Amino acid sequence: NENLKIINEEQSRVPNGAILAREKLQYLNYYITRSINPDQIITRENLSTFQPLSALKIPPGYRAVTITVDSRSGIEGWAKPGTRVDIIWTFSENNTKKVATVVRQAEVLSVGGARGIEGERVEMGGPTTVTIKVTEQDAKKVELARSLGELSLTLVSPEEPERPSMDSPEGLDIRS
Repeated sequence: NENLKIINEEQSRVPNGAILAREKLQYLNYYITRSINPDQIITRENLSTFQPLSALKIPPGYRAVTITVDSRSGIEGWAKPGTRVDIIWTFSENNTKKVATVVRQAEVLSVGGARGIEGERVEMGGPTTVTIKVTEQDAKKVELARSLGELSLTLVSPEEPERPSMDSPEGLDIRS
């Protein structure tokens, strides 16, 4: 990385686990786990293969929520980072099954913890998680809906203009 500089230091002052100049290429795809001063020597314990939470780029007023999906509720892996989805809630009311859209056009941040997924589909061998960026209000709706029914995703066309989420989900039954 162009932000890294090589520090010439006496061997006795190099901490255990320090990344040496000859090793720097093998750590190019690692992330710093905490703030480091400009002249501080980077050690292996300061590095991780996992991106820090700040890498999700959650803007103020938004939250990341995670739901569990399977191949059906996760759209057979078509919901992947960067796509937009609606979160659908299936529930019972007065002995009738109903469905409602809880959140519209939310951005998928990660699938199974992976943020950068190549190819057209995510292979789903079983249940996995999907993390989605939503407003704080929508995060509360998702949590409440999860506790009262089942959640699934529907894929939104990239050409569809953005629409705000509804204030309260209306329920449709099979006769609607």
